[in-house]
Amino acid sequence: MSGLAFGSFSGRISQHNQVSRCCGGNSTPNPQSTGIRRGSFALAFAGVALLAVASLPAFAQAGPAATSGRPTDWTHHHAIFSNPGTFDDAMRNGMINKWSKIVNEPRYQMQQLRRNLWQQPGTGWGHESGPLLKTDWSMDLGSGATVGAGQYPAKYSFSGNASCSDWIAYNTGLAGATGRQANIVAYSNLYDTTCSGSNPSVYWAYFSGTGKATTSSVISLDGSKIVYIENPASGAAILRIIAWKSGQGTPAAAATPQVEFNNAQVGAAGNKAWSSCTAGESCMISVPFQNGDQDTTSSPFYVYFGTYSDTIFVGDTNGKLHQFTGVFNGTPAEVTTNWPVSVSANALTSPVYDAGTSGNIFVADRGATGGFLYAVSPSTHAKVLTTSKLTYASGTVGIVDGPLVDSNAQMVYVFVGSDANTTTTVGCEPGKVTPDNGCSGVFQFTASTTGTGTGTCNPTSTTAWPTNSICGEEAVFGTGTIATPTTYDGAFDQIYYASAAGTAGNLWTCNQHLSSEPRLSYVPIQANGKFVASGSNITVNATTAVTTLTSAQATCSPLTEIYGAGGTTNDYIFAAVSANGSVGTINTSSSCTGGCVYNFLVGNGTTISVPTKATQAIQSTGGSSGIVIDNKGSGTGESQIYYTPMANMACVGNGSTGSGTGGCAVQTSQPAP
Repeated sequence: MSGLAFGSFSGRISQHNQVSRCCGGNSTPNPQSTGIRRGSFALAFAGVALLAVASLPAFAQAGPAATSGRPTDWTHHHAIFSNPGTFDDAMRNGMINKWSKIVNEPRYQMQQLRRNLWQQPGTGWGHESGPLLKTDWSMDLGSGATVGAGQYPAKYSFSGNASCSDWIAYNTGLAGATGRQANIVAYSNLYDTTCSGSNPSVYWAYFSGTGKATTSSVISLDGSKIVYIENPASGAAILRIIAWKSGQGTPAAAATPQVEFNNAQVGAAGNKAWSSCTAGESCMISVPFQNGDQDTTSSPFYVYFGTYSDTIFVGDTNGKLHQFTGVFNGTPAEVTTNWPVSVSANALTSPVYDAGTSGNIFVADRGATGGFLYAVSPSTHAKVLTTSKLTYASGTVGIVDGPLVDSNAQMVYVFVGSDANTTTTVGCEPGKVTPDNGCSGVFQFTASTTGTGTGTCNPTSTTAWPTNSICGEEAVFGTGTIATPTTYDGAFDQIYYASAAGTAGNLWTCNQHLSSEPRLSYVPIQANGKFVASGSNITVNATTAVTTLTSAQATCSPLTEIYGAGGTTNDYIFAAVSANGSVGTINTSSSCTGGCVYNFLVGNGTTISVPTKATQAIQSTGGSSGIVIDNKGSGTGESQIYYTPMANMACVGNGSTGSGTGGCAVQTSQPAP
């Protein structure tokens, strides 16, 4: 791995007394804290082995104060950062402002902590012949409960290693019922080899309303609050923000927050700040979408730092992009002056705010008439980009996942299950020139792209898009389908993250091909940061790694990548398939059919390894939601993955509670304890 050693970096940190601590440590939780104060900003936690930072500026921007822990949620899979280089590089290139903005961004710092700290000697996940995937626990959230396809649990960690104070929250996707079914549930005491008592223990479980929370939640930087969207059976979606208290409720006997406030638009009489909550009691502040629309597809994106600090951006089912302010630290309310911004007539995906140069919000839309990428400027409240149609004209889903944004490289990626290609001379796969239902693939745009494209992204040749179109570049992964064109985001490998501004490495995906069967593929990133070295609009074929993930039609989950788990230099990718799992595994005793979670070894951080089989596999009914990973330590109970299956299964429980057949909250470890 490139980058500074622990001692070298910590020494440099100590030379800059205005650099404070962020995102690590061993503190215990403070559930009654009301959020992060604004003040001096913390660069990286002393000791983090940053990939690129050889020295730190003595004039870091102001930002939120240091905290003792770090959240991991859906946004950390969509807002990423390639290597910004060293301070000396930035100085030589006249890029100090850009560099400082990136390294002072909390999501960048947390990404560095996940990728480069806490690598300890040990076998951990080991090598190809290592131990099998093992379910440590599964807890019943209720019949039919699931975080959701393409959605993620939200994890809070208090240190780099397994801490029994760590907790993880799962939205249930079920209608809440007073004193019965919870809308959201959290567990602590997570590690069955290091924590005493029941593993896990219900930390808290709340009934927030009779609606359903079907998209991902987001945790405050200090871990004291959680926010998610709840949709009632009719009427406006509601932004729910809960300051939780441990010990309240269970999944089947949910607690109601002890103090509740309902806020409206910014400046409305009666709006309550967090200071109005009663000390020592749980508190919920709710803000209905002021235009009355629902939201079943767009997760809230929280901004930690900068001009829009303590703000959430989120879409709705009628194509409007909303802004909420004061979310964790002030007076939560919706901005209604110049907001919501009308982006589309279709339901929006989750938006992603670019913390880099463009400062734009990127979002896509769903449905047969959707399939466009948009950029909205939060400062002008204007839609500054509408691409040409990226998806097949007869498609039924459009784009289902939020964009992937590299704020350092200033690149935006959109994944499609069926593109607009109907040109028989431009095939979806080498030697195949019958696109029929379009191709599956990923489009790449620079974050500075603006304008309104015309028509569809149907290539006129192997090197060009139609005149007046805005299509960026596309890497094609196989023949698409209008039957099951659902494709979720892929993931970059460690080679990419270590490269200067994303100019090497590989983008891995699990896309449809041929008979709606997904396969694991990758496309190399060129030295210019794009799919093709020439930089022209060329449709390129990606490289297939594992074709036989399934024996028949299925859908893949989003991909989750982890580098260096268990103290190794192995680079792994996790993916789940919804049905018909059939890929062989290196550990033959870990074969899996039906819905499966797979683990693939894709490199060692400097060299790619193209798998022909999965390293591990484990059963997961209906596939899985998005996967989060808690840490990379090599100790017992560490390097866990968390998800929910997509259908009911037998939940084992913790020996006293949580057993039954239903939707399970799952923790799976790769190293057997």
